[in-house]
Amino acid sequence: MVCFIIGLALFAVSGWLWYTKLYSTPQRVFWGMINNGLSTRGVTRVIDESAEGGSSKQIIRLSFNGDTRSYSLADITQQGAGAINAITTQTIGTNTADYISYTKISPDDGRFVDVLNVWGKTNEDGEDVSQRSNFLLESLFGLVPIANLNPAERQNVVSQLQNNKVYDVDYSKVTYKTVRGRAAIVYPVKLNLAAYVSMLNGYLKILGVQNPNEIDASGYEGQSASLSLAVDKLSHQLLTLNYDNSNRTEAYGNYGVVSLEGLPLNTVSVNELQTRLQKTLQQTQ
Repeated sequence: MVCFIIGLALFAVSGWLWYTKLYSTPQRVFWGMINNGLSTRGVTRVIDESAEGGSSKQIIRLSFNGDTRSYSLADITQQGAGAINAITTQTIGTNTADYISYTKISPDDGRFVDVLNVWGKTNEDGEDVSQRSNFLLESLFGLVPIANLNPAERQNVVSQLQNNKVYDVDYSKVTYKTVRGRAAIVYPVKLNLAAYVSMLNGYLKILGVQNPNEIDASGYEGQSASLSLAVDKLSHQLLTLNYDNSNRTEAYGNYGVVSLEGLPLNTVSVNELQTRLQKTLQQTQ
């Protein structure tokens, strides 16, 4: 009995040492976050941004379940007099087309009946695909890559991040805080923009996402961005990403949740949808 109790005590001590000395060290938590982000079937990203004269909030759901797809609900407001002071849109991004719908336009007195809740679709009227906005592509342009890669692909991306020093993390200045109710490590990070862009181009190829206008990494040589990343100590998942000297913040959650919206069946071209909106605005001026 005594030996059994001693064995349990030693097991508890060894488990505590493993957690504190190995699993929860700042370096292991940071790179565990990168690995976990590259092996998830889905994630929700909430972007809040404010500036003089207005603000925006965008909720983006990314799904990696064989059919990589993004869904967004965005609220944009602006202060001051104008034909429109608030607008809500929903967008679905796939590898071949984007779909956008205006769900709310304020002030609304019935003028936008031909615009609201009508789905516009890109590549519907033969426009040059290389010249159109690609919402799926834009949704994947996070400063921390998110995907559902196999082990070899994941190691490929992680090796690029480490070997090219995409993230310059000052581990001596990490802080420990409660973020969104979770015990977290907050990392000061400098992002090497040229190395990040180079990684991004390769990452998109692995995902098989169309990238008609590949970014030239050489144009970002010597440039960096300062960030603050909060990572859950237990799950090793990214919680928040803040831009230094900026009014933009990002929050991450719902890891592993897949939510593929059904694609609209009745659509007009995005050009037609924009023409309707402009025509309505001109009529009220």
